[in-house]
Amino acid sequence: MDFELLIPLLAIGGGLLIPIVAIMAKHQRKMAELYQRNAQPFVDPRFEALQQDVTDLKDLVHRLTIAVDRTGTPLPSSDVQTRVGE
Repeated sequence: MDFELLIPLLAIGGGLLIPIVAIMAKHQRKMAELYQRNAQPFVDPRFEALQQDVTDLKDLVHRLTIAVDRTGTPLPSSDVQTRVGE
């Protein structure tokens, strides 16, 4: 290939490529700013329901533990072992 022809082609190609890259970088920066400004965390309603169920279950366990402690009689160990699966 003729190197005298290659130099002007590279100069023209580089001259066209630089503004295109600059435009794309500016566009990408704007899109990232818009996304960051408008981004709201997605919360699945099932997760919120599950979180509420766990909170309710913890509350129930605490209340039952207090009730058992007040009676002063421990739960039969065989009953607990049956429920656990031993």
